[in-house]
Amino acid sequence: MHTAICVDGPSRTVTSSGSSGTTSNQAVQSPTGHTLQALRFLQLGQIAAQDSGCERTVALMCANAAWAYAVLDDHKRSMDSLARAHDAFARADADTTPWVRFFHEADLDAMSGVVNATLPTPSSRTYTATTEHLYRAVDARSPDMDRSQAFELTALATAHIRNGDPDQGARIGRQAVDLARQVRSVRVIDRLAPLHHAALAYRTRGETAELADEIATLRTP
Repeated sequence: MHTAICVDGPSRTVTSSGSSGTTSNQAVQSPTGHTLQALRFLQLGQIAAQDSGCERTVALMCANAAWAYAVLDDHKRSMDSLARAHDAFARADADTTPWVRFFHEADLDAMSGVVNATLPTPSSRTYTATTEHLYRAVDARSPDMDRSQAFELTALATAHIRNGDPDQGARIGRQAVDLARQVRSVRVIDRLAPLHHAALAYRTRGETAELADEIATLRTP
């Protein structure tokens, strides 16, 4: 059994045996049927995590379930699941199951920002939550975690532009593009697509137009 997990923006899978590996987040971001299937797997994973007593794993599963609910535009269930993720993480022991030790507070902040940004019906409240969580996640990253920073800066820049702050979005977006050039990851570059779309909405402005051009060039094979 595989369940999609949004870590490193999102970039991991977990299996029922407790191993982990790299994958895309297509299961949640794909059409509704696939998202519902991913959500069912996440719910099964949450039950297994609760039975094992590993609160960090519960937090991980709940955070990803919150993201799936956000994709489905179920605001209440998304926020409820995200609250459960934070509660479980607060209860997690330092001496946790080895495979899930990668899931730190910065990852939960990143997930929380992504969940709020994903909700199809934005509001000033979700925008504030998005930016607060993503800024904390970026600030907590060490210099060698450029892949995670690229994902989070991309989401942050997109949120700023979509919520009417194209100047700040363009400044942060340039940082994301610079990191994407350094990382040279197909997934990191692909994840720039929503930022490119957001920047195009402000293509009459110099900085956002330049940002859109840079992303288009980077995404051209």
